[in-house]
Amino acid sequence: MTKRDHYAEITANIIKMIEDGAKADDWRMPWHRGTGDRGLPINATTKSTYKGINVLTLGFAGLAFETDSWATFKQWKDAGAMVSKGEHGAPIMYCGWCPARDPARAMRIDENGDGWSRFFKFSHVFNADQVEGADIEPAAEPHSVNQRLHDADAFIQNTGAKIIHTGNRAFYRPSTDDITIPDQSLFIATEERTSTQAYYATLCHELTHWTGAKHRLDRLNDRKKKQRAFEELIAEIGAAFLGRRLGIQTHTPADHAQYIESWLKVLKSDKRCIFSAASKAQAAVEFVEAMQQVPMAAAA
Repeated sequence: MTKRDHYAEITANIIKMIEDGAKADDWRMPWHRGTGDRGLPINATTKSTYKGINVLTLGFAGLAFETDSWATFKQWKDAGAMVSKGEHGAPIMYCGWCPARDPARAMRIDENGDGWSRFFKFSHVFNADQVEGADIEPAAEPHSVNQRLHDADAFIQNTGAKIIHTGNRAFYRPSTDDITIPDQSLFIATEERTSTQAYYATLCHELTHWTGAKHRLDRLNDRKKKQRAFEELIAEIGAAFLGRRLGIQTHTPADHAQYIESWLKVLKSDKRCIFSAASKAQAAVEFVEAMQQVPMAAAA
């Protein structure tokens, strides 16, 4: 029996969504769909939020459901519920630690001097809407848009990032370690979001770039074209993750559409690229989250 290649399957699915979306008039990257309206996907039994690539895969799958609660077949069964016949689960990736076969290549050494390596495995989870007998707590009433924007403002201020309001372009400049962004009044409202939401969505994108500075996550050394496109991909996904965290509608700015060809080229040549980008985007979110008074929930 041929072993399933989940890396290839998930990447192929994302590539298809990007290519299909690029043909639409209201083009947007798939990871921006549902931001602002939906929170982070959560495990129904552990109450922990999912991270990294799992936010993407469950975010895509979750568009077909009303809830953000997920669990494995066994977890639902142990909770006294049963997955409905004919339902298909969404893939998630689990990361754990195991004793290193080669101590010299261990990723970490514990207090006893033993080496450990990371391992990855895939599983499938089912949404609460696919389950019979699920006892799910009602979702909390979402904050008003004004409250969410107020919270987002405080969240960004807590990072200490230097933000300069000028001009008509948004960018992070590593040499001066500051973010330049147009004045909020210059952002344009759409049918899907207000001009204020557009401002914060752009700021989340640049804030993700900001985390890549050498004295932070050291992600911006390579300025080759391929690496620049990869960094933009990280910032795109990071903005989407922050959008879910802060309840802000995010959307791909029109000037970032120039990267679509480069992104597709990288994704098609490396089935693990999207996993790496999502992991780095998650690290960026956790970096700015650590500067807040209320930390994000642990991974599922």
